[in-house]
Amino acid sequence: MILNTPLGDVYAQAVGKSDLDNSVYEIPSIPYAHAGRFERPVLVENYPSGKTINKEYTVCFPQHGYPLWMNRFLKHHMMRPEFLPLNDVQTEDAFVVNIWTDSLTEKKPVVVFIHGGGEGSGTVPIYTGGNLAKHGIVFVSITYRIGNFGYLPYFENGNMTSNLAYYDQQAALIWIRRNIGFFGGDQEDITLMGHCGGALSCMYQFLNPVSNRQFDKMILCAGNLPHITSVEQTKKLFED
Repeated sequence: MILNTPLGDVYAQAVGKSDLDNSVYEIPSIPYAHAGRFERPVLVENYPSGKTINKEYTVCFPQHGYPLWMNRFLKHHMMRPEFLPLNDVQTEDAFVVNIWTDSLTEKKPVVVFIHGGGEGSGTVPIYTGGNLAKHGIVFVSITYRIGNFGYLPYFENGNMTSNLAYYDQQAALIWIRRNIGFFGGDQEDITLMGHCGGALSCMYQFLNPVSNRQFDKMILCAGNLPHITSVEQTKKLFED
């Protein structure tokens, strides 16, 4: 189905009923930025008129796939199907947010979720937000560059580009603060939440003076410890 917003028409899918008997909508793949490989993201300011602004399908950044049968032997929780983006289309233009809401007009609390940075996306089954949306919360997940695309320091003409994953997340947070009111969210009541590497990302966003103005509360779930590498070590890693 198509929903009308001030940003433009969006494709949505009804995924259940809320406590107030409203339909809960999943709105996938709204672009928040664009960037070339190893370039910083540029925020989307305007959308083309006359057509839907999002995709009808979910997307993720390129990553290795794992045959599910391997986990019969490895028994690793991150290789369970609920953690894998089996239904996502892989693309280097997956700078998108995914939204679950039961109304486009009311002002409800917002939860913004950052998934772990090793693999996955904002729409793997364990991270979808339909259940929270049923209880009056607007849930937003961020898909951002992972692996080498997001974290590998890149040197060109003596200049280094790094931490692109965090710049992606920052761009998404700015977009959400500006626009979530069009999807039933209260832009003054945003909770940032992350799991695993996503929790570490939340901490970095909290420490950034630009990012921490884009949310009001924070929840960290099973975050790992930060690891700092010197520029000299980084150059050697890049050359190797």
